[in-house]
Amino acid sequence: MVANSLRQRLTPPALMGRVGSTTLFIAAGGNCVGALLGGLVAGRYGITAPYWVGFVVAVAVIAATWRVFDRATVSAAYADPAPDGRETPAPVA
Repeated sequence: MVANSLRQRLTPPALMGRVGSTTLFIAAGGNCVGALLGGLVAGRYGITAPYWVGFVVAVAVIAATWRVFDRATVSAAYADPAPDGRETPAPVA
């Protein structure tokens, strides 16, 4: 939810459709590749191996993106006026 809200907040209205469709395209492609790799890993190392690989990848993604979604960054994004000029309420802390 935070990522979607922040993406919509930072995307100019004229590009909202393109950014949204690109995000869905990357997510769907990632699901397909992940399912294929998960099947290969499960076939080679057992049914629990994809879960462990997924856990390690999730921890790596969290570590890599932690600073992007910290409270100060999100607050700064909401402190600027909206891209279309309308006022937005401050986020609840």
